[in-house]
Amino acid sequence: MATRAKLSLAIFLFFLLALISNLALGKLKETEVEEDPELATCKHQCQQQRQYTESDKRTCLQQCDSMKQEREKQVEEETREKEEEHQEQHEEEEDENPYVFEEDKDFSTRVETEGGSIRVLKKFTEKSKLLQGIENFRLAILEARAHTFVSPRHFDSEVVLFNIRGRAVLGLVRESETEKITLEPGDMIHIPAGTPLYIVNRDENEKLLLAMLHIPVSTPGKFEEFFGPGGRDPESVLSAFSWNVLQAALQTPKGKLERLFNQQNEGSIFKISRERVRALAPTKKSSW
Repeated sequence: MATRAKLSLAIFLFFLLALISNLALGKLKETEVEEDPELATCKHQCQQQRQYTESDKRTCLQQCDSMKQEREKQVEEETREKEEEHQEQHEEEEDENPYVFEEDKDFSTRVETEGGSIRVLKKFTEKSKLLQGIENFRLAILEARAHTFVSPRHFDSEVVLFNIRGRAVLGLVRESETEKITLEPGDMIHIPAGTPLYIVNRDENEKLLLAMLHIPVSTPGKFEEFFGPGGRDPESVLSAFSWNVLQAALQTPKGKLERLFNQQNEGSIFKISRERVRALAPTKKSSW
């Protein structure tokens, strides 16, 4: 019985010593892992300076500790600044609605006259990656004052036109004739690429506001508009040809061609008379 008690006590003391040893070893390893190599080098150099007195060595060691604290403080400040910057950026991304566009921030002006303007929205993916599905589509907003004429043009893109506000007359050149269509608020129409068209605001008081969704057919994400006969502002596509070529092709004297080109120099959106508006309007309600 006494032998068993002695044996149990020996085993207990063995495990107790092993436990104390492991704890001490773990603490030593932890100290070694946590010790800063630069700090250790700094302290080692302080101890190796033979000309240093004991007081000098203590001062040197204190400076090593001070430099370590300054470095740790700097790292903490940089880490905090990065976290704050990341948080602010995250909050801005959350607050910014990818489906809301601001006139001054997200639109660029392509046409600006006394009669109206045309503004083009930047590419959808510049606003948000959530809009990648319509990356190659472009949106333009046309605004025209009362009794104004938007000069003839055609686009190298398919166009879905939506009448937001006002009353419009749309003239589409189809083969050998011009089809005149009246548009009321809420009306929508598809215009094939390359179709010449003109637009009239037939209202005497209210502005016309049209949304034009362009679907490019040549260059993804880009569309161009081309102006028809007559005019220097906007410049007609015919101005690229010499007078000799134009006279021969159109069988028209140069003087008459010059008068035609000089008629339109007020920009692509300009005011017209009430009589001219009536003349451009269809004689009967459109049935498109």
